[in-house]
Amino acid sequence: MLARHITQTKETCDHLIDGSINPRALGMSSAEDLQSENMRKQNEDYIKHSVYWATRKMEAIESSSFKCGKCRKNQCMYTQAQTRSADEPMTTFVFCVNCGHRWKF
Repeated sequence: MLARHITQTKETCDHLIDGSINPRALGMSSAEDLQSENMRKQNEDYIKHSVYWATRKMEAIESSSFKCGKCRKNQCMYTQAQTRSADEPMTTFVFCVNCGHRWKF
């Protein structure tokens, strides 16, 4: 991993050459410490995007077609999303209104 960061990040190479980074300290650095500013920005954007999609209100349809495996009630809401390639079927996410159990298929 360290070799990849050194060869792919010009910034790290420049700091090694001019002596502003101690090679010993470089070996003890975490992956986050070795990232370029551009890569940090991309990671921050990715995290913000992921948090948004994970916490957004689910636009679900209420249905009695599904039976909860935990409480055995038919009070469920579901939504569908394309989580794999386009030639695969959509994934159905089900939420039990009664007990809060979630599952997908």
